[in-house]
Amino acid sequence: MLPASETEDPDYCNQDPTVWQDSGDHQAGMAIDPASPAVHSQDDPTAQEIPISDLWKEYYRDRVYEISEQERHGDIFDALVDSLAKGEHLFQPHLKSFNEEIEDHHGHEDEGDDSDLDQDFGTALPEAMSDATPNPFSRAKLPVQENCPCFPFPSKAHFIMSLLFGSARLPFSDIQKKAVLDWARELGVQDLPSLHALKKCQDEIEKRVGHPTKQVKSMNGNVFYINNIGKAIVKDYANPLTCYAMEDYPEDAGSCMLQVFNGEKMLLEVPSPPAARVEGKIYFIDELLQERSGTYFIPEHFFYASYRASSDPSEPESAAPSVEMEAGQSESASSLGGKSFMLLAERLKEPASFIVNDEQVIIPTSEFSRSFEDISANPGELQCGLTESSAHFAKIEANPLRAKPQGHMVHAVPLIVFMDDVSGNVSKQWNKHHTIYMSNVNLPREMLEKEFCIRFVTGSPHVTPMELMQAMKDSICKAAESGIVAWDCKENEEVMLIPYALFFLGDNPMQAEMCSHAGLNCNYFCRTCNVGGTKVHQETEAGHSAVFVPGTLRTPEKTASHIYDQFGTACQSGATDKIKNAVSTTGISDSTTASIIGTLVEMGKKLQKRGAGIHVKPEGEVWAALEKELNDYLEECLLKSAINPLLGLKGDRFLKFVVSSGSLIPELLGAGTNIHLDTPTEIVHTILLGVVKYFWGQTTFLLEKAKLLGLFQIRLESID
Repeated sequence: MLPASETEDPDYCNQDPTVWQDSGDHQAGMAIDPASPAVHSQDDPTAQEIPISDLWKEYYRDRVYEISEQERHGDIFDALVDSLAKGEHLFQPHLKSFNEEIEDHHGHEDEGDDSDLDQDFGTALPEAMSDATPNPFSRAKLPVQENCPCFPFPSKAHFIMSLLFGSARLPFSDIQKKAVLDWARELGVQDLPSLHALKKCQDEIEKRVGHPTKQVKSMNGNVFYINNIGKAIVKDYANPLTCYAMEDYPEDAGSCMLQVFNGEKMLLEVPSPPAARVEGKIYFIDELLQERSGTYFIPEHFFYASYRASSDPSEPESAAPSVEMEAGQSESASSLGGKSFMLLAERLKEPASFIVNDEQVIIPTSEFSRSFEDISANPGELQCGLTESSAHFAKIEANPLRAKPQGHMVHAVPLIVFMDDVSGNVSKQWNKHHTIYMSNVNLPREMLEKEFCIRFVTGSPHVTPMELMQAMKDSICKAAESGIVAWDCKENEEVMLIPYALFFLGDNPMQAEMCSHAGLNCNYFCRTCNVGGTKVHQETEAGHSAVFVPGTLRTPEKTASHIYDQFGTACQSGATDKIKNAVSTTGISDSTTASIIGTLVEMGKKLQKRGAGIHVKPEGEVWAALEKELNDYLEECLLKSAINPLLGLKGDRFLKFVVSSGSLIPELLGAGTNIHLDTPTEIVHTILLGVVKYFWGQTTFLLEKAKLLGLFQIRLESID
């Protein structure tokens, strides 16, 4: 039994129950329901006891279904079913049903604002607990003015919430987003936008900056999507975290190699960075310049280096003392801004023309004096031209890239392209997807390893790898042709970026497919050279020794020639065996054209089929029919557009641009790229998961067979 109150006032429990306070200590108490009996403290010695049965009646009164007089004479189950069919509630719920809540939510969205939804589930709270402060940002006017501090976002709150809800690794549903906003609002966050305001803001920003993803349809009719290469690269220059860490020029570090831009490929083989800024002037490669001593020269390659002042400049010093710096570099750096140039002798008087010197020298950028614009401003200075013997090596004309950026700086952006097959499932169930990623090589190796600096380009579960790579190549070519305008946050200016592919990564089977190679199980098992031979030849002493010596290097041109020959073979009789023999003797198998060649072979078999009552067509007629079928499939495209797109990366070592219809067009995706040489061996699969794994497996097999595995395990565990 519980004690009752000592008060005799019958209206005590019927007073206004808004907020009850104890007159003794003025502390806020609980709200009192007038329909409930008063329950007072047990400390009151004169309190009367109330039976528990009375309390129970008050508790279950609202939880009992009242049966009407008509229902008393019928079946209660049928009555309940009829009530449910009419949409009536058997018991009054405290909260709305899930479907009603969703309908109300969408109804308010259609009206353009969800801020009028019932707050706190319709419960009236005291004014002190309600947020009566107006939210000016939740109904911010769009589009946002450019003078807004948070442009293109209306406020910092819009930016933070868009950043959170836009996470690719942590997707939120609309219900979860609303829950997060309600949670933040209850914690007292001011100027919090509504979910509808966030969606309007995101739509407006997408209209302003464009969508980075576009649809692609391959030659085989497969549809997939790819992210724009240019829009991904510009983020590295606009973000201080990456922009200040990038090296826009290769570095000659001597025998030391720590970064990708320390390698010989970027120093000597791939295109030079097109321009360098010295004391406010922009100097381009392949233009006539003049140094302080008055000597004319044409720069061929820009790079960083640090050389001993008293030694041969061809021997770089890896840790040189502080020396003269290139413009634009911080004074704390210890590398000299050095550039490689083709030197021109001074202008001769008789005959009055320039002549190219046989010697190439390295000139610091601090010695640059006059740019091509300065020299061409004096017309008489260039009228002499070049001698006939020198015209083959150089031209006295402006670099085509000078006019394109309209006075802005131009940077070359080398890219690492990675392609592999991954699982699209979070679980262990394998769901094969082919994906392509890329990284900016100008970043240091420590940052290239971070997920933040790896850009997803495209992926698909049904598109072949070479179809994805074709779209990747087209995207890079388009970006290089038009140039990418980006904001350089380090220099606070607009710059133009020209991307190109440096090399391609993947495991051995994927890299073999990139090179149109048949793989490690064929007679000529190397994708880089022609090492190998038939099984009979490799079993001889000479053949076995030749396996350990590099063979003749493969070239994209030779590989493409073998693929073209396979098209011709597919139109001949007995094409199946002939193509297998061609793959066996060359090691070339192009996955891009495999389906086309297979279709031609099957069609040729039908046309050449012999049988009773079947007229055998002559070989010339069969050839013409197959050629027509191939041309119809290509739809007036060249045959080279149907083969491996990476074989179109020409192997010459200097990137040249041609002017066509007022636009700059690079001759190929990345001159200086040889797909057979630019697929570096992946150590993880080749060594750790290859040689080491199989050696370890064979070792444990022999030990277990000899029943020595336990002893070996004990000895292995004893090693520190």
